[in-house]
Amino acid sequence: MRRWRQPRTHWTSPSAACPAATSTPPDGAFAYVTNNVEIGTVSVIETASNTVVATVPVGGAPRGVAVTPDGAFVYVANSDSGTVAVIETASNTVVAVFPVVVGG
Repeated sequence: MRRWRQPRTHWTSPSAACPAATSTPPDGAFAYVTNNVEIGTVSVIETASNTVVATVPVGGAPRGVAVTPDGAFVYVANSDSGTVAVIETASNTVVAVFPVVVGG
């Protein structure tokens, strides 16, 4: 079984519609793939089996994704909605959404 390691520049998901960005926690157990275009979701992929274990709605046109160093949260930048969504990795649910203020 091939194990992925940080840093990863890209990874293709069979579930992703126009995947835009990918990030993995330090343990490499999951990959978080943004599904761009009109879908507005993040696919959570178990890397050991290459299967989608969750699909999380996050907002319009997610384009950037980052996992916290402890692997507890995933931050997703949504360009169409002008927000950052925070996914809790233990439950694969959005626990916060913050608006992005430009020039404030």
